[in-house]
Amino acid sequence: MVIAVARAEWVLIVGSWYDRSAIFILLPSSHVASLCDVDQHPKTVFSRKVIVGAMPRIYITEHIQASPQAVWDLLSDIRRGPEWLTVMLEVLNVSEGPIGKGTTYRELSKVGPSKSETEWTITEFNPPTVQVHESRGKELQAVITVRVEPDGEGARFTHQTEYKMMPGFRPLGWLLETVFAHRMMKKELTQSVKNAKQILEASGSGPDHE
Repeated sequence: MVIAVARAEWVLIVGSWYDRSAIFILLPSSHVASLCDVDQHPKTVFSRKVIVGAMPRIYITEHIQASPQAVWDLLSDIRRGPEWLTVMLEVLNVSEGPIGKGTTYRELSKVGPSKSETEWTITEFNPPTVQVHESRGKELQAVITVRVEPDGEGARFTHQTEYKMMPGFRPLGWLLETVFAHRMMKKELTQSVKNAKQILEASGSGPDHE
């Protein structure tokens, strides 16, 4: 059971573990509003529906002076992920066959001081515009949406991550997301998008690239 009680400046989150022990988390309402990606007044925002259902979201977009096809080719090459994704240390395994809907892969990743193995499944793959990767682990649930669109003489790369930490133990998950993970992940993913931009623009994959 989870209850969220809101005031103008603070939000009290009360959670129970199997209705026997309780956890109390007091957070600034502005911080939780940012985490939940909402902009309404705190008095009206923090209902049980918002606290329980919302997945924190990180949205990054960048213009790249390269053809949309070149951007798509880099993003679709899973084994090249460690070249630009700062949190991906190594690709451990990729399922057989061409990359597309249904492809699964396992990576060794690092966020902060901790390393972990994460398994992903590509659930949507529409070349050369959109692909969606999903992970449904016990410690992390995440949906990554990658979009590539023509943008002037280049391409626009949009990377969106929606995630839940500790989905089975949400009071602890919210605490980790709020005080630790969200800002760190946003920093890492922002740098990752910039890394992809640098790789593509340095490679000479200009708008005329096919």
